[in-house]
This record gives sequence, structure tokens and C-alpha cells, in this order.
Amino acid sequence: MPMDVAAKVLADNLCALMCAAAHASAMASADKRCAPTSALNILQRALPRLLLPLADLPTLLADTLFMMARSLERRQPARTTLAPVAGPNPIRIWPTRGDWT
Repeated sequence: MPMDVAAKVLADNLCALMCAAAHASAMASADKRCAPTSALNILQRALPRLLLPLADLPTLLADTLFMMARSLERRQPARTTLAPVAGPNPIRIWPTRGDWT
């Protein structure tokens, strides 16, 4: 169990580090953010190729950062007003059959 937690924390930290690097390499504006789920999926696909010394590491790293930079999302502003409140339920307002007489 503690090993699972440590692996999750390590994966989250790697994902945050790669997101920050992708954000900096894309020179994205401040209104864009890295989606953690898509970045984690990209990192899961790229991690075996990055760890095995079969290919050129800098090009694989650049490709991974490019994929993460491509998946940056525009940040949605917070809602400034509350959602409109629905009116009263008309079934509870209308008189019942016995009240008509």
C-alpha cells in the first residue's frame, strides 16, 4: 500500500514537471493550463520509450513535450454570478382536487 501511494506521488510529480516544461517550451500564455489527465496519459505512453535506451533521448523528450504542449487547454474563467434559482414547483402551488369545491 505505501508503495502504491509513493508511485502515485512520483507519477503526479513527474506529470507536473513535464507540464511545466511543456508550458514553458510552448511559450503559452497565462490563460492556458496543462490538463493533468491528458498529460498523465501522454507520460504513460512515453515513459517506456524514455527509460529504455533504444532511441535518441533528446528527440523522444522533445516529442513528449510537444505532445503535452499541444494538449494545453484554455482556462475557463470562474462564474461571476450564481445560476438562476428556479421558481416554485407549480404542482405544490395548485390546489388539490378537494380544494376546488
